[in-house]
Amino acid sequence: MKLSNLTKSVLAASALTFAAFSANAGVISSSYLEVNNFSLNGVSSADLTFLAPGTREGATSAQINIGTNLTAGDSDTGAALADVDALLACVGISCGSLTLSENSGATYYTDALTNGYNYSYSDQVVSGNALNGSSSGFTVSESSLSNIPAGGASSNGNIFNEFEAVFQFGGTTDAIVDFTLDYILDMASVITPDIAFNDLVTATTTAFANFTVTLDEIGSSNQQQWSIVDETISGRDGAFFNTFFPGANSEMISENVVGFNSGDFTLKANTAYSLNISQTTSSNVSLVPEPTSVAILGLGLLGLAGASRRRKA
Repeated sequence: MKLSNLTKSVLAASALTFAAFSANAGVISSSYLEVNNFSLNGVSSADLTFLAPGTREGATSAQINIGTNLTAGDSDTGAALADVDALLACVGISCGSLTLSENSGATYYTDALTNGYNYSYSDQVVSGNALNGSSSGFTVSESSLSNIPAGGASSNGNIFNEFEAVFQFGGTTDAIVDFTLDYILDMASVITPDIAFNDLVTATTTAFANFTVTLDEIGSSNQQQWSIVDETISGRDGAFFNTFFPGANSEMISENVVGFNSGDFTLKANTAYSLNISQTTSSNVSLVPEPTSVAILGLGLLGLAGASRRRKA
């Protein structure tokens, strides 16, 4: 069977399209949340009695999947009211290029975009007790993908920290109290222009940060909850999407809040409460080719080639 010149051109273009899947590309997400001076105010710690041992746990995880390379990171937990120091976790071929150190609390997404790094990274440390003074710490997770093979890739970093305590407020009268804290939030979700303008590749990025305090009155349905930080930034670019909305995709959040105040609430005299504090950060990215769009493009052009041949017949 002879092929027309147009058909040959379509096949050649398709080959170039598939080759483009392995071209340089970049997607990254980064989430950093630092909390300082977290404290319950308006009541003496002498009036707070623990009815059950307080517990605190934290975990880091990092995973990157490039082609068939799948690797997991580290995790750690802490008990009682001790500090929790989850191990730094970094996986990917670019970890050695980063100046990582335990509990450094640094982000590297700017360097990653400049140098085309592939890695997933997370770290965490939390200390202190909000009921007995102050609590401070940070969580950070970051994922970066670049120079991805034809099979596509994904990367994700996750952190979870939780503190739980059951305590009795022993005051003889009700107390008006509040929670206060300082926090720093830095987040980034970036899809570089070479990916954002490529209709034959789908890229997604998501960065998430949450810090929630929940206070339950024991033996009652009364619950008070404060989502002090609850932020998600994400992006998607890829097949067909860019046909209508072409362009690079990036979103940044940077906040430095001093003296956040929950507002006043009441601790009832001689009443037991359950306190839960949770902190989560996560970063997730993916970069995959779009074979469906290639097939549709190829079939459409081949149809044009057939129509051209019929007109010449």
